Amino acid sequence: GAAASNLSPEHDGVLRRTPLVFQLGPALVPGMAAEVLRVTEGKPDITVTSNERDPLTFLTGTGIAGLETPAGIAPTDGSGRMRLHYAANVSERMLNPNALETGKGAAVPVKGAVVVIGAEGEVVKTPLGLASVASVISESIENLANRAMLVRPAWSRILEALALAVLGAAMIALLRFGLGWPAALVMAAAAAAGTGSWYLYAAHGLLTDAATPVLFLLLA
Repeated sequence: GAAASNLSPEHDGVLRRTPLVFQLGPALVPGMAAEVLRVTEGKPDITVTSNERDPLTFLTGTGIAGLETPAGIAPTDGSGRMRLHYAANVSERMLNPNALETGKGAAVPVKGAVVVIGAEGEVVKTPLGLASVASVISESIENLANRAMLVRPAWSRILEALALAVLGAAMIALLRFGLGWPAALVMAAAAAAGTGSWYLYAAHGLLTDAATPVLFLLLA
């Protein structure tokens, strides 16, 4: 197969998303993870879905919604980028070819596995620290194959805005009873938002922004 392996960090230099498809002129070029999955599944092509039927596109705009995989639709952002869900420790997956040649390497089964070969010293910054380019590419392949990527739902911004509006109105209404009740509301909202955001991340891999609405309430 043929694919692009470009990695595009965010503005702060941290790599959080990796493209599953690239646009090259009028054509779409698959990213490394998408092409590896196609080859391992023995499929002739890659199916990309759009979000044109999503009622929220009037806010987010029309774009790519995801890629079809054997496990279902793998969601992406509108540009075809997948949010990586990095594993905490991948050191046991790393192989040193030199050690294997001399017989000093650990016995790691590679039959039937996808092996990503990268140049030593090529690293990128991730949310968990520096990682090799090969390691990041392997994480993207694993995320896509297992549908284990992180997702920022289109409805999350609307939910966050509604929560801020409702809590702001409640604070104004409670001011007539003194400053204690609004303060208590902010503390309760912060605890509930933080807990709910963490649960959605840990249990479902969903990313929501609990900090911004709470910060606005604190500044108010």
